[in-house]
Amino acid sequence: MMMLFAFSTLACLLMAHVASANDEHSAHEHHAHVHGLVQLTIAIENDSLLINLLAPANSFVGFEHKAETKQEIASVKRLQSILNEVSNVITLAPSSCNLSDKTLDIDALLPTRIESKHQAHAEISAEYQLDCQQLAEATSIRIVLFEHFPTIEKIEASWLNNNKQGATNLTRKKNTLFWQ
Repeated sequence: MMMLFAFSTLACLLMAHVASANDEHSAHEHHAHVHGLVQLTIAIENDSLLINLLAPANSFVGFEHKAETKQEIASVKRLQSILNEVSNVITLAPSSCNLSDKTLDIDALLPTRIESKHQAHAEISAEYQLDCQQLAEATSIRIVLFEHFPTIEKIEASWLNNNKQGATNLTRKKNTLFWQ
């Protein structure tokens, strides 16, 4: 419970840092619904790592409504399969980590038997909590989402650890987040 509180505190501090580091206009753009964009937040505390992803569904599967066709349903299943494994999201060396908690929200895409209103801007979110060894020795995280989702154009990454905080934009060619 204490670890969850610490991570929540770190995540809140990180979001406050990002918002205050930008002027009002660019802070609004940071939270805008932009296809091809993923927002990534990383919090590191001692040997614990929290990773949070948020993106328009279009950035992952190419649509933002409940899956209807066989092809759309297959795309949602593929998305779920990929995001269920944190190793499909990041690689972190030399640290060795074990997943202690994961939350994946793709509900906006899941077909249902009950008719619902068409949602114009569906979001996908994923959160991973990892317990790591040698995390203090790690100085970077390689983001491997680009390898699985060609529609991702840019990742806005923000991070916070015990000593520093920062933000950067990642691309297919520049896919490693450094914090040292």
